[in-house]
Amino acid sequence: MKKSPFLLVLLFALPACFKKQPVVTTKPAPAVTDSGWEKTGPSVRFDDDVDEFFLEDDEEGNVFEQGISGNDQVLEMAELPLEQQDTEVIQFDFDRTKVKPSEKEKVARNVEHVKDVLNDNPQAVTVVDGHSCKIAKSQTYNYMISQERAENVAKEYVSKGVPESKVKALGHGSSELLTDADGKEAQAPNRRAETKFVKS
Repeated sequence: MKKSPFLLVLLFALPACFKKQPVVTTKPAPAVTDSGWEKTGPSVRFDDDVDEFFLEDDEEGNVFEQGISGNDQVLEMAELPLEQQDTEVIQFDFDRTKVKPSEKEKVARNVEHVKDVLNDNPQAVTVVDGHSCKIAKSQTYNYMISQERAENVAKEYVSKGVPESKVKALGHGSSELLTDADGKEAQAPNRRAETKFVKS
């Protein structure tokens, strides 16, 4: 008995119709913030391009663990008049975050000025703005190194008698360059911490 070509096609096609199709599930992509952090549930991690990130160890611990670092409330405050912003800029070495011995006198003079301003302005808060130069592997690295610079200066202020509740530390990365010239030496002015005062 001769089989019809149509029947042969049907016999081969039918089993394929009843094969179980694999179930494909998709997992939502993790949200990545503008600052380079990737949210993965309750914890966060850096992107892969900052594997080389390293900051100096701080043996004294971080006095800012209870939220003394910068927050949105500070950003909404108004700055005090310019004549009260007369503080000295603290400079840092390339890729370093600790206050240099050569900058300690500036810190001491700033502390005296900070105390005077806070005494005259009970609503005032001292804000230490940390900055980096533009030489780095990533913007995330620049932000982190500028934040630690700000915190180290703020810690110096606290250790010299400025109330901890009156000091905030904010890192700005390389977003506020004083010079755009190329080279480590030319970029030196950008590696700094500045002190200003704000009030509610």
